Amino acid sequence: MVANTDLIIPESTSAVNIHIINSTTRIKGIPTTVFMEPEITGHSIIDCPAFSFLIEHPSTDVKLLFDLGVRKDWENLPARMTDRIKEGRWSVTVEKGVADILKDGGVNLDSINAIIWSHFHWDHTGDPSTFPHSTDLVVGPGFKDALLPGYPANQDSPIRESDYAGRTLREISFDSGLQIGGYRALDYFDDGSFYLLDSPGHAVGHMCALARTSTSPSTFIFLGGDCAHHCGQFRPSASLPLPSTLSPSPLPHLHPTTCPGSLFIPIHRLYDPANRAHATDTPTSDPFYLVSAQGAEDVTEARASIKKLSNFDGREDVLVMIAHDEHMLEIVRCFPEGKANGWKEAGWKEKGMWRFLADLEPAVAEREEPYREYSYNNSSDIRDDIPTNITRKGKPAINILKYPRDINCIYAELLALAPELWSGKRSVYEPGSRSEKMLEIDLMIHIGMHPDDEDFFLETRARRERYELPGDDGKYLNRDALKGLPERLGVGFDIEHVAANVRRALPVDTSVKTSNDAGLYFCELISYLSLSILDGKNEFGRVVFLHVPKLKTAETIERGVKVAVALITACVDSLPGDYKH
Repeated sequence: MVANTDLIIPESTSAVNIHIINSTTRIKGIPTTVFMEPEITGHSIIDCPAFSFLIEHPSTDVKLLFDLGVRKDWENLPARMTDRIKEGRWSVTVEKGVADILKDGGVNLDSINAIIWSHFHWDHTGDPSTFPHSTDLVVGPGFKDALLPGYPANQDSPIRESDYAGRTLREISFDSGLQIGGYRALDYFDDGSFYLLDSPGHAVGHMCALARTSTSPSTFIFLGGDCAHHCGQFRPSASLPLPSTLSPSPLPHLHPTTCPGSLFIPIHRLYDPANRAHATDTPTSDPFYLVSAQGAEDVTEARASIKKLSNFDGREDVLVMIAHDEHMLEIVRCFPEGKANGWKEAGWKEKGMWRFLADLEPAVAEREEPYREYSYNNSSDIRDDIPTNITRKGKPAINILKYPRDINCIYAELLALAPELWSGKRSVYEPGSRSEKMLEIDLMIHIGMHPDDEDFFLETRARRERYELPGDDGKYLNRDALKGLPERLGVGFDIEHVAANVRRALPVDTSVKTSNDAGLYFCELISYLSLSILDGKNEFGRVVFLHVPKLKTAETIERGVKVAVALITACVDSLPGDYKH
């Protein structure tokens, strides 16, 4: 994170307690383009929760609620809203209203002093009539002029008269001159513990909030409401750029532990495929999405409000919680399990920061072509057909684990992947495995396709320099990543001897040769990285790269599998005794 010296939050010795409430709301079926643009492949429908927040001011015992999610009996929303839900065929489910959630959690509703609506939309307003009349309803600037009277007195109103009937309706004024992070602000308790922030654009009277969750040092939770509907609308940013390596991986099916950030650059709205070789860093410091015109009362104001939000998001002491962040639901502790004040110690920000990228997995997967020049890569087919166990008469069986996915032509990914392959973690090869027993890796066979039609090649060496071509993301190899490593590394085996044993195990018409030029691209680089890992530990170079011919026929695949099995067997027979686990 890049420190934002322009964002100054007033000091205070007061903090509030905050509880995150899962309102049990589930909304599914709204097109993403209603709120954001452009549409990214595979992420076309909203499927999200709606958070509510309980704020407690310890010194006065005042309790507030910020948003309520959807009312349980959503069919009783104003007709204008129910018609829209039904016409759009959106799925809306609510298991329990916030009032019932609080009562079940031991909170007396008479203790709730006020409900603050971030704005008037149906998925935030809940049902205030389920709270005592002593509970005020607090709304943002312009609310009364724009929205009163409510339904049914005004058939076109998006709110109900019963929402505010019999209770104090307070409209906030931001005319004190206080500003925080570019937002007009109101110090709600006059002690710096809780601020309301004027965040116009999405809807009339939209407000965010900033809750101080600790002092000495201060930490905060930023309640974003619908300032953004998806974290991709404010991440990455100049103050929170896309990392080169994402950990934990937001794409566990493709990358079980860590994930290269560069995978997401080609699907970014600012990526220019015609200028890949000279691509700028803009996709790593600008959000994936913009607010769409459909999703805002004033799109210019809405985008400005999000820009301000991103400055808070770039601070290590601020956790941003927007109302519909599906992925934070998997991380945070919700009421009544405990307060959210310890979010920083629990690592919620780091755990959840890039999880939204999981929504973009279909676009990443679609883009991951298995080979630059061809529409296929038969090395994948050969890998898939290699048996997981090779039995040998009078000798121990050979157990084989296969890395389950194709590797992109992206340098950052390869640099991150090589250590994972040698980490000994079973989950790298068997995604979802919970086994903590480390693997003993005796031999690594890399397989790649080359342009020839007939010959199989066993590569004898790999080089550090002269990787001149860009990857599929337009990025070149970061040469500093290999700084200090040997100029070239050879395999540990007597490769000519291994090749001879392979040929003896195969039909005479199978051509198996050795080569000292793996192509100075990704095939050679993965071989070099594997060899350098072993060289750094002074271990035997038990790595072989097998280049297979490009023909994709059933016969070629079958022959490739036989060559791979013969190669594995010959290499195992040539291993020093220490590596025969």
